[in-house]
Amino acid sequence: MREIKSRGKRADNGEWSYGDLIQLLGKQGNGRMFIVDNRFGACIDSDGSFVNTEAPFVNEVDPETVGQSTGLIDNKGREIFESDQLWATGNLTDDLHYVGTVVWDEDDARFEVKSIHGRFEYVPSDVVVKGTVWDDEELGGEGADTE
Repeated sequence: MREIKSRGKRADNGEWSYGDLIQLLGKQGNGRMFIVDNRFGACIDSDGSFVNTEAPFVNEVDPETVGQSTGLIDNKGREIFESDQLWATGNLTDDLHYVGTVVWDEDDARFEVKSIHGRFEYVPSDVVVKGTVWDDEELGGEGADTE
């Protein structure tokens, strides 16, 4: 089975959080989303009905910033996530040029890259993540390269 990993900006400090996504529904949950750092195990009690949102490895995130890992890796060995901005060298120079932003295509159930020239029906290889649509600066931890 493949790992499904999510990322979102923490509601309390704006830093990126990586792990499993949990969305609380119903009156009490109100659509709130949490990322659980999956290195520390589950945060649901034994009957599966309670999420311990106070645990230090559970971070409430801004739902707008939540994205899933594509399962692909960029040229620098970093995971590529939905909303990442991808750059690649041009045909004529070694300078990096903007390729596009990773998006989920609901109709075709796949990740694609949206650019000013349209959409690529795949995420191209030989790319570098240089930020996200949510953050123009470097990503914390696993983030983008400014070189």
